[in-house]
Amino acid sequence: MQNMERVLLTVIQGAVDFPDPVAQKTCFTILRKLVELWGGADGPAGFSDFLYAQIIPACFLAPSKSSFDLADAQTVLALHESALCLRAALEKRGPEMLGFLQDSYLPLLHVNPKVAEEYCRALASSDVKAFKSYLKYFFQNAKT
Repeated sequence: MQNMERVLLTVIQGAVDFPDPVAQKTCFTILRKLVELWGGADGPAGFSDFLYAQIIPACFLAPSKSSFDLADAQTVLALHESALCLRAALEKRGPEMLGFLQDSYLPLLHVNPKVAEEYCRALASSDVKAFKSYLKYFFQNAKT
């Protein structure tokens, strides 16, 4: 898993640190596909830990960067792909993921508990388009 982890960390780095929205979208697409394949209980050993330690945080770190311009159409497409990555994680991990976000990760980012609950409710909604819109709103507010 060590060599695999190195490759996956390179994809994470591309999603978070590379200031090209097309490359970021591609990296989030790769991460989403991996979550769809390996994110469930039957996935490779250690992948769920990687999901919580690296993939989910990447979906928050990239849009939080000052270089992530939410007024740019290509960047919004990268944001939408990160939303699909989060949705895939929710489909594979279920309530466990919502608990992680609401009780552990979002408080670590100093997100107000009411906003964290709202975020989790939007993520769990069956309306993917509405979640994508909410995500843009969430990060626009976080940057102000």
